[in-house]
Amino acid sequence: MNEKADRIAEFLVAQRAPGTGLTAAFPDALRPTSTDEVVAAQLATLRRIGPIGGWKVGADAAGNPVASPLPASGIVNAPATVECRARGVECEISFRFARPLPPRPEPYTAEEVRAAIGTCQAAIEIVSSRFTDHMVMDPLSVTADLGAHDGLVVGAPVESWSPAMFKTLGVIMVVDGAEHKRAVASNPGGTDLMRLLVGLANAPVVKAAGGIQAGQVATTGSWSGIDFLGAGGQATARFANFPEVEVRFA
Repeated sequence: MNEKADRIAEFLVAQRAPGTGLTAAFPDALRPTSTDEVVAAQLATLRRIGPIGGWKVGADAAGNPVASPLPASGIVNAPATVECRARGVECEISFRFARPLPPRPEPYTAEEVRAAIGTCQAAIEIVSSRFTDHMVMDPLSVTADLGAHDGLVVGAPVESWSPAMFKTLGVIMVVDGAEHKRAVASNPGGTDLMRLLVGLANAPVVKAAGGIQAGQVATTGSWSGIDFLGAGGQATARFANFPEVEVRFA
């Protein structure tokens, strides 16, 4: 048993309670200092709020994939009404796996990961950190907090897709009925989403959790940046040629 990971997880779960006063950072004794500590803390947290229903993967400042497990309880179909403290929204592209990718010594290839995917669909990630401002925190702390994840609203699958289509994919974010943001090929992790998914399949946290399971969803980073809505706010993600995704905050 990893005592520090359990203490980190207990701290983060306590921070999820409604009305809890948030802090700017971990207490010094709990601040993660390595990838191994982050992975242990993520899995200890999911043991308390899980089971794992999906994954998020993005890229760090050097372009390397960074992964976090997502609790199944927060993954819902669009349109959805959700409750959230910070009400952050990001327009994303997600994938649902039809076949498992269990841990193994040799890395998975792009061809193997592509073959395991069942559907592709737009999504809105709900962002709400367990700290006052995750945008100014150190990367290890943010990742230990599941990348500030609070939920995922998943749209209907697109009829057909290919990895090449993301090179020119455009998105419009609509907030409270008005166009708020428009962008093309704007994922900061890059438009090669298969590269991110391969990084996810081979990520230490995924291997430690027993691999990707059939039916799990993976979301691959924001195309719209992050925006914070007011109470009762509504956001819609409109990716070109994808069914739109709508979320409203209670």
